This record gives sequence, structure tokens and C-alpha cells, in this order.
Amino acid sequence: PPAPRGKQGGRGAAAKRSPEAGGGKEGPKRRRKLGRADESDWFQSRFSPLGAPSLRLAPLVVGWAAFSSLEPAEQERLAAFLPSPDQPPEQWCAALRSEQLADALTSWQGQLASGDFDPECEDMLNVRRSAALRKALRTQQRGLDRLREAAG
Repeated sequence: PPAPRGKQGGRGAAAKRSPEAGGGKEGPKRRRKLGRADESDWFQSRFSPLGAPSLRLAPLVVGWAAFSSLEPAEQERLAAFLPSPDQPPEQWCAALRSEQLADALTSWQGQLASGDFDPECEDMLNVRRSAALRKALRTQQRGLDRLREAAG
């Protein structure tokens, strides 16, 4: 597979400081590449090629044309992952051509690229979530203050 790239195709400030990118205290290391041995990283790592914004999974990879080229037994196995109304064979074509599926895949790719599924990003994600929560609370408080001023 091609060498995995980050969200923007390069290294950001956080990547330059991380041990995996060679900027940590543990000494210089090469950026981790995904290979056959770590298949789970394809679905978890923020460096996964599946998270590349230029890769359109729907409809090219996950779509009716690709699905219909599979063996019937494989189609049935994969159809079990569809929502229950779409699991009957007569619904497969419509389900795999749906705009909802394409949007869900695009959303998943964005989450993958931003590290939402990467165990190594847990601290970073917690910091982001805390900052977003503080910002939302400040915004809410400002709104309440403005309402009090207008009422009083």
C-alpha cells in the first residue's frame, strides 16, 4: 500500500513533537507506516490511507458496483452490516447507492483522519473535547448575560 499520510499530507506541529515522528525524548524514530502486519491500524490510525480526503470510498470502494462483483456468500455476509430494512437482497442496490451511505463514509473518513479512533490520540482528543465544552459554556453564559441585561 502507499505510504500513509496525515490529514493534510504532511506533518503538523503536534506530529513533529511526537515520539513517532522523531521529535520526542525517546530519540529519533521514523514515522510509523501501516503494513500488512497491522491491519487494525487501517481502521484506527490517523495515518491510515483510508482517511485520505482524496479517497472517495463511496461509490468506488463501497458501492453497488463493487458489492455486486463479490461472490453471493460474501454479499450475504456483508449485508448483515446493513440496517435491517436494507438486509433483504432486493434492497441491496438501493442501500449501496444511497446518499446516506456516502455521507456516512465521508464522515467516518474525517473522523479516522482526525484520530477519533486512534488510541494514541486519546489525550489530544480529550483536550479538544474539554476546550470545546469550555467554549460552549462561555458562549451559553454570554447569552444568558445578554438576556439578563435586556430584561433588567
